[in-house]
Amino acid sequence: MKRTYIRCMQDQTAVPSTGAAIVADMNAAWPSSPTDLVDIEASHEVMFAKPVELANLLVKAA
Repeated sequence: MKRTYIRCMQDQTAVPSTGAAIVADMNAAWPSSPTDLVDIEASHEVMFAKPVELANLLVKAA
């Protein structure tokens, strides 16, 4: 199953290093199906701050 984690680089709730750790844990758990890590310059509420950019990332990940 394809997975993508979109990491918000200005997030103060789930800081970027936490996102990297989550992806590392997921990749360790499922090494045959790695999770893609994609960065966006936005805060935690990315769907309000950058809706078009987020939508483009979601379409690309699908």
